[in-house]
Amino acid sequence: MIFEQPIAPPALRNSENALELIQDVDSIIREKVGGIESAKALAVQEAQEKALGWYTMEQEADDIGTEMVYRLGLDPMSFVSTP
Repeated sequence: MIFEQPIAPPALRNSENALELIQDVDSIIREKVGGIESAKALAVQEAQEKALGWYTMEQEADDIGTEMVYRLGLDPMSFVSTP
């Protein structure tokens, strides 16, 4: 059985010693993670702008109740009380 040597990415081929190799790998990882973190931040920002969030059991119950009232042919707004 012949094992092939893994080919290092171009950014790592120029490393002259273990410390440089570790530093090069660290910078590549930080670059990748930074991209993921910025994408995550954009997704969170968009969710906040669109008022998206956790869907609670109380909200689900409200939605089910509203749908049931509507299916009965009643106006759901007539059940909304305002102070």
